[in-house]
Amino acid sequence: MALVSLLNSNQTQLRVAAETALKVLPGSPVWNPQDPNAYNDFGGTIKNMIRTPIRDDRQRAKGVSVGVDAVGSYSSDFVYPALKHTFPSFFYAAFRNFAEFGGAGQITAVTTSTFTAASGLTVFIVGDLVLAAGFSNILGNNGLKRATTVTATVLTVAETMVAETPPATATLVKVGFQTTAGDLDVSVAGALPVITSTAFNPVTQGILPGMWVYFGDDTTGLLSFTNAANNGWKRVRAVTATSMTIDKSRLPMVAETNTTQTVRIFLGRTIKNETGTTIVRNSVQFERTLGAPDDALPAQVQSEYIIGCVGNELSFNYKPQDKLMCDLAFVGCDVEYRTGAVGVKTGTRPNLPELPAYNTSSAVKRIKLAVVSNTSVAPTPLAGEVLDLKMTIKNNVKAINVIGVFGAFELVAGDFEVSADIEALFLTTAAVDSVRNNADVTMDIIQVQGNQAFTCDMPLITLGNGRANVSKDDPIKLSLGLEANSGEQVDTTLDHTLLMNFFDFVPNIATTLS
Repeated sequence: MALVSLLNSNQTQLRVAAETALKVLPGSPVWNPQDPNAYNDFGGTIKNMIRTPIRDDRQRAKGVSVGVDAVGSYSSDFVYPALKHTFPSFFYAAFRNFAEFGGAGQITAVTTSTFTAASGLTVFIVGDLVLAAGFSNILGNNGLKRATTVTATVLTVAETMVAETPPATATLVKVGFQTTAGDLDVSVAGALPVITSTAFNPVTQGILPGMWVYFGDDTTGLLSFTNAANNGWKRVRAVTATSMTIDKSRLPMVAETNTTQTVRIFLGRTIKNETGTTIVRNSVQFERTLGAPDDALPAQVQSEYIIGCVGNELSFNYKPQDKLMCDLAFVGCDVEYRTGAVGVKTGTRPNLPELPAYNTSSAVKRIKLAVVSNTSVAPTPLAGEVLDLKMTIKNNVKAINVIGVFGAFELVAGDFEVSADIEALFLTTAAVDSVRNNADVTMDIIQVQGNQAFTCDMPLITLGNGRANVSKDDPIKLSLGLEANSGEQVDTTLDHTLLMNFFDFVPNIATTLS
């Protein structure tokens, strides 16, 4: 055995796996890689109690170890494929996903127009926009496809592909829908615009109140509404089997009756704080490898585990001309260490795809703070361009210690809190008046990087501070504190504090049109 002289940070790797119950892993866990920039407070702090008996030599006696405080806190660039595995723990909710298929060898063949499987392809329907990924023929078979016919074993698409036997990891994910010709109309006769349909059913499609959707595509005049104001990013206020009420839009929408237009609707995975039986605690375990201490046995990597972790605090940090950064903090129950000879825990360990981080310059398409309106989809913003923004989710998790358990016995969550601090360019006194009058305010953020996007939406906010800051040779700035609330006061359908949508695919035009 030849012990190395040191182990450095570049020999470590952080991964996270979902638990089936607090402190319990599934039989075959998936250890998904994280991409930390720094560890803020990570691992276990052993708590010791020193003995201090009363005696004439005045010396203390050796104490005992009584417990451990386990925490997992780290900073990361916002890289969705990595961080998506942590979000359910912070929201106490599961992602509401659309149809997904593949990833474990289910897709057995590709022809020039079909994907083949033994069964299961009826998770898709005719008209679905499907993102194909992980196929060997990258240019021909990956990318956006439109389903034209569907059976349990064959999915036929409109695009021309290249025949191949795909890798086991190949996947198909629904990212939207293309309506039939003339199916969607826009009515502006009521207080808010309503998109009506005959064949397209928003309810069965999984569209929820509070979601953001994207209407339109890149081809001018095709696959979009005729009127440009009806395309782009929209927030849905309410849905029925034949309609979607829209309450947020870049431009005021206009009446439109279609006879020939087909329209593409792009959809994102949804996560929000839930109510009732849909609230679910999602605990995780962290694995951090710590290198091989014996240079003769490089495969014997030692590791540490924080078990029974629940998301406690998640912050999104926006600075000018920077990357979007996240700080994540988990409260855990206990810490375990494994030697290199014992090895890491069982499970699969996929690689993290190389993807660019979201920047705070070109990727941010919209940050809008406005008074809630039941009559206008494009109200006047309360502030100008944003100079600094930090949004924080808190669960106020507390570790419960009991006699007979080393480490935490259980974890108890407090209130779900979402807050933000903003510094923006001052435009009018409307924002200050909104603070004073305790106005109902809403805020949303839209970011697009390449052909992927995500949105954050807080349906009801209480504004604080409201101070105008004046400095010589600087623009007038406005400081605001935001406390998000359940949106039920605005509309009973908006029964959440924060809703986020993650889009696996949006068209190129989404990068310029918000």
